[in-house]
Amino acid sequence: MDMVNPLPIGTTVKIKLIHHEQTVEATGRVIYPQPNMGMGVAFDEIEVGQVVTLEKWLSDLSGSS
Repeated sequence: MDMVNPLPIGTTVKIKLIHHEQTVEATGRVIYPQPNMGMGVAFDEIEVGQVVTLEKWLSDLSGSS
């Protein structure tokens, strides 16, 4: 995630992604911060239907179907 002041490692975050009027919500945690750059987040809890939506978005980005 892109941000100037990332959160510390292990911080729990709620993630909400919106793309083409679809929403994916998940709970995650910070796995690495990079000051003045952002942070990496790992998904901890995400519903199966939300995973399908996220995988579709990623497939669309990579140009494969």
